[in-house]
Amino acid sequence: MATLFSVIFLAQALLFTQIERPGVVFLSIPAGARPTGMGSSYAGDGNDPVAIQYNPGAIGFFNTFQLAIMNQGPPPGAGRFIETAWLKSLSYLFYKQTETLTPEPPWLGWLHSGMRYLYGVGVVPIKKYGTIGLNYTYLSTGLTDVIDPNGNYIGSYQSYDFAVGITYGMQVKRIGMGITVKYIYSFLCPDWIDWIEEKGDGYSFAIDYGIQYRFRGLNGGLSLLNLGPDIKYEPFTSSRLPTRLKWGISIEPIVMLDSLFFPDRLSFKNIKLTDLISVKYNLDRSYDFKYLNEDIWHGSGWEFGLLNYIYYRMGSFEWMGKSNGLGINFGIYAIDISKFYGESYHVQITISTDRTGFATDGFGKRKFFTICSAFIAPGASQYYKGDGIKGTLFFLPSLVLANYYFKSTNETTKFSSLVGIGLLYFVSTVEALH
Repeated sequence: MATLFSVIFLAQALLFTQIERPGVVFLSIPAGARPTGMGSSYAGDGNDPVAIQYNPGAIGFFNTFQLAIMNQGPPPGAGRFIETAWLKSLSYLFYKQTETLTPEPPWLGWLHSGMRYLYGVGVVPIKKYGTIGLNYTYLSTGLTDVIDPNGNYIGSYQSYDFAVGITYGMQVKRIGMGITVKYIYSFLCPDWIDWIEEKGDGYSFAIDYGIQYRFRGLNGGLSLLNLGPDIKYEPFTSSRLPTRLKWGISIEPIVMLDSLFFPDRLSFKNIKLTDLISVKYNLDRSYDFKYLNEDIWHGSGWEFGLLNYIYYRMGSFEWMGKSNGLGINFGIYAIDISKFYGESYHVQITISTDRTGFATDGFGKRKFFTICSAFIAPGASQYYKGDGIKGTLFFLPSLVLANYYFKSTNETTKFSSLVGIGLLYFVSTVEALH
């Protein structure tokens, strides 16, 4: 299997690196609140399912279901209340903002309030056969008014891009290997705008390949991203994909001490030092195949954790400046935020079934926490019980309905969406208690 991955890696590199000018730059926008809080340095890291966007090799190390949603808040419920309250607290205490921090922050809101950048990813282990991941990226520039050469308003349109990918990976001893195949679609502007040359829509496909090595707090990764044919727009224009060669390291000094030098003295009653505090340093480098001598991305960052529940992150980009972020875990439910590139924010929700205590709780506790988790979001009870796939079948439809509820101005649409969300809450709770 390792040989197969190596052959794919070399063949794709030789085949798709001779194309000219890059396009669909949304593929190069850093995803995730955790990575961007650390300067988008995540090629050697993998504690977050968003890591497969930077290095598909990280997926080989996931052995439980995980789901991450960026810049799309949960539906009305306890989960959204907690997220909104926390963001408002941060906007006053940490970021000195009062309006920017929302569960659905605009992308580059200081440039255009209608711009949105969304990312979602889920990973599902398949016992001894590896791990499968699904991810979705969406960028919209918002509504654009069209003014003809004479200064007359003639209409509006909305440009957008999206990519849908499927990732497969496996772990061989201390090495994780992964490959992503994705479909890419881009809509520039409608054909009725005669005086613009680059218009219409285009599509392409791409392959990401990555490997990652982990050894007692010293981790490294190498990835090759966006390998694919150029994207063609009707009738004549085309652009090459932003193919990138990326490598990175991730160092956790306390883990190194804990596992290598003082495995006994750094623990007390089965509580290790890493359960109390954690420190991580990440460093990334990224290159364009057409300009291999040019370092087009230089990112690095730190993460400091307390009790595995509260995290502070700080980092820097080569051309985006400094970044920072905060994270907090509520058992299976984590909320992270990062600020970078001026007043740009990423807000991320991560659901991890590896943090559930369902298997060890008594019957009374199981029932109590199952009912409590049901109020967080549709499907949260299933996540608490460790059934990530079933929980997602309730959770994802609730995100779609929530988007209609919060964005629509039609009262009938808002009411119907709210009813649908309520039904999802009810059915998921009944199923969880069955």
